[in-house]
Amino acid sequence: MAGVYDVVIVGGGLCGLMLARLLEQQGGVNYVVLEAHEERFGGRLWNTPEGLDLGAAWLWPQFGQTHAPALSTSLGLELFPQPPGEPKGFAPPEPGRFRVEGGTYGLVERIVAGLPAERVRKGCPVTCVRRDAACPAAAADADKTYVALESSDGGVFHAERVVLAVPPEMLAAKVEFEPALPQARMRAMRNAKTWMAGVTKVVLAYEARFWEDLGLGLGAAGPAFQVYDASSKDDGVVGITFFAFNEEDLDDDEFVGRCLSQLNAYFDLRGDDGLAKRASAFKTAFVQRWSKEPWISADPNPSKIHPHPHPVPALSRPEWDGRLLFAATETDLQDPGLVEGAVGAALRAFKELQG
Repeated sequence: MAGVYDVVIVGGGLCGLMLARLLEQQGGVNYVVLEAHEERFGGRLWNTPEGLDLGAAWLWPQFGQTHAPALSTSLGLELFPQPPGEPKGFAPPEPGRFRVEGGTYGLVERIVAGLPAERVRKGCPVTCVRRDAACPAAAADADKTYVALESSDGGVFHAERVVLAVPPEMLAAKVEFEPALPQARMRAMRNAKTWMAGVTKVVLAYEARFWEDLGLGLGAAGPAFQVYDASSKDDGVVGITFFAFNEEDLDDDEFVGRCLSQLNAYFDLRGDDGLAKRASAFKTAFVQRWSKEPWISADPNPSKIHPHPHPVPALSRPEWDGRLLFAATETDLQDPGLVEGAVGAALRAFKELQG
């Protein structure tokens, strides 16, 4: 499937979908969102069926973040504070963390529900972007040129303007540009490591919280490097989440067992083996290996988490006389890498489209 559009948005994560929401609210814009994933939208936002976060989870409204909290409110999603004293592990607790009731993927679901179905397409990875392309379908204006986008299934889309809402590192690795982008731009994109792309999240769901007195921690070496209370507001859903490095030779059950052993070692060190037994009595377990997502991670088996991204103005500058725009959270100049940055980058791109 192909077509001619005013705007093509490449990437159906939160940033691309937020931009689509803004264009839909504006009205009068012929746009489409092209998402590479065959089965879902959302990028690094994803939940368990119960609403426990498998991807990005936190907002920091107390530290000046306003865009993502405002979006949550406009979509009818409540924020609640991360339970006190969590997370515990190798990283010190941070105050001011809030989560979205029902999981951050609710932002994605509600945005998509408000968009016409023909405006959002899954299973459409873009592999080439060409400037100054003729469009046979636009016969009424034969001399006009467009930006052409080719997808891996052979489809060709033409647009007046294109917004790339894909992690810059993945654009550099997977998309061909004709003509080539400036070397400084490509270098900045390659160096913009996708935040948390190397993390595996292990989520265990329970009938009830049982660790209140001792909190959560890691008492032994293993794949997990952080653990936190993932429960929803008022314990409607109770869960524990581990941040871990992927271990290629472990299947999901073995991976869960290794992380659980680290938690149980913590309880043992605190002198309460009863909690270790209760920790092993989880209802369900979920393993999300983000390093295995081909449009999110460039390293399928990472051994470290790259430093948190910092604002890089070169990542946000338009190219091709303003016809090629760049979004995605890593391009945000305030909160790159975060949920707030995804919304902020969409708002910036929307303003650029008005110019």
